[in-house]
Amino acid sequence: MKTSHPANRPPRRASRRKRPPEAGTPAAAPRQQLSRREREIVALLIAGRSVKEAAAALGLSPRTVEGYLARLKRRFRQPRLLSLVVHLVKHGLDR
Repeated sequence: MKTSHPANRPPRRASRRKRPPEAGTPAAAPRQQLSRREREIVALLIAGRSVKEAAAALGLSPRTVEGYLARLKRRFRQPRLLSLVVHLVKHGLDR
């Protein structure tokens, strides 16, 4: 079996995957709406409840609420809970 030398191969195509937009850019604006449960959790946090209190009010485990928040932080590229809540309020996703 003959292998070709790397210099004789055709150039690789550029990746078709697009990089995610950086946080704070217009393209990073919220792409999706929140689910009903996500809105309930965010509303309780905005009202000043802790994660434990929000979990108790919704009949969930605090760990489950933390999981929802972790996914929201990843989705909206917000590293901290406070910045996530401010971002959601700013973009009108707290309703």
